[in-house]
Amino acid sequence: MRARADAVRCPRCGSLSWRVHGRYERSLADAAVGTAPVVILLMVRRLKYLSRAARR
Repeated sequence: MRARADAVRCPRCGSLSWRVHGRYERSLADAAVGTAPVVILLMVRRLKYLSRAARR
């Protein structure tokens, strides 16, 4: 699965960014289906916002 948009709005100020600052992996585990455990791996992008209002 992939994000629909390359650019994302800052949750604080609403400015757009498409500059990827880094990536990291997260895993979500759920109850087993039959005897097999269910694990979803997500690759998450961390974006860099150039707007001063977006600083965090």
